[in-house]
Amino acid sequence: MISKLLSNTYVIRGNFLVYLIEIDDGLVVIDASDGSDLSIVIDGIYEISEKISKKPKLLILTSYLREVAGGANFLSRFFSIPVISSKEIAPVLRKGGNPENSYEPINISIEVKNKSKVFLNDILDLNCSSLIEIIKSNTPVIGSIFIKYNSLLFTGSSGVSGLKNKISYICNAYNFEKVS
Repeated sequence: MISKLLSNTYVIRGNFLVYLIEIDDGLVVIDASDGSDLSIVIDGIYEISEKISKKPKLLILTSYLREVAGGANFLSRFFSIPVISSKEIAPVLRKGGNPENSYEPINISIEVKNKSKVFLNDILDLNCSSLIEIIKSNTPVIGSIFIKYNSLLFTGSSGVSGLKNKISYICNAYNFEKVS
């Protein structure tokens, strides 16, 4: 099932949520679910891609936990897109998680270095009228990141509350909610 959060932001509901941001020259995929629902995720990406005539351009992983990273290896190979993570979690992703969170090892193309905040537009040559901000969060695991895009905050496997300043929605692997 697909929902449209804002004019250019979508969510695919599989076992866990996968988000897509429409930028000028493609789609940014945020997280990859746990890998057990790949047909739902792929069908959702195709449906959105065909509807707006844009293809996936990259995949950002917010942590190494299975619910956000388990399907990343397959999605990145299937759509031939690079994977971005923080420098701290990249080694765990390359190994395929840890004993509690194992999955296929993931080829990480770009590592976000040790800054507390960076703009994706500065790392890649993105044609995007709005800035996509990567914020180090260190929750639920050290090296986790949040993604801020316009008034949306994507938190991966983290539940966040109490953020009302300039945020309309908090989006994580389990649900998305409007901030009031």
